[in-house]
Amino acid sequence: MVDRASTRAAAGRKPAAPPLWSHIYEETRRRILTCALLPGSLVSENGLAAEFGSSPTPVRDALGRLRQEGLVTRGEGRGYRVAPLTLADVRELAELRFMIESGIVRLAIQRATPADTQRLRELGRAPEGEAISGPELIQRNRIFHLALARASRNARAEVALTRVLDDSERLFHIGIRALPSDEMAQMHLSLIDAIDHREVETAVTICEHEAFDTSKRVLQQLLHEPWGTEGQLVGAVT
Repeated sequence: MVDRASTRAAAGRKPAAPPLWSHIYEETRRRILTCALLPGSLVSENGLAAEFGSSPTPVRDALGRLRQEGLVTRGEGRGYRVAPLTLADVRELAELRFMIESGIVRLAIQRATPADTQRLRELGRAPEGEAISGPELIQRNRIFHLALARASRNARAEVALTRVLDDSERLFHIGIRALPSDEMAQMHLSLIDAIDHREVETAVTICEHEAFDTSKRVLQQLLHEPWGTEGQLVGAVT
């Protein structure tokens, strides 16, 4: 027999708050990915504990998780540093992104439905008369490319692309400074046209330009931004 009073009480309860280490992890990760914490920056256990009103244990758990993801490295004593970005990182992520997305568009040309391409057109258009911030542009780009991956009807391809976009987010936040907001929309709409007309080589070429043009913009920013001292962003480009 169902205890209705217990059921009503359970329904009225607020969801449990996430553990403190998870909150510290998510916020620190956000700062790293958006370059609010630059590559090479020091991250202090004591500083985070003071900021979040925490004991050292949740901070260590959060930093341990970030270390497993390759976003921080262990420094001296109880210190950490935000993992550097290197030329190899930029090159490898561009190459991997191109390999995955060129395969995705080949499948999408075979499998995408008219409803898929209509949805992609809606996602690819730039909002008229609206200024788009860098973070919003990055999010719009992510949504578009994951929708394209779903149109390939290959779930593992979508998972692989999600990981690459996650790993590339710091690069996007650097390179987005040099990307006009309408350029991305034009490239996305050209890609959809190529898929609609089953122009495989054109679609693959657009993927190649998008992946490697991003890496070129990132390298330009890394080499010319007057950020920090050696060991931070500029010093880490080796």
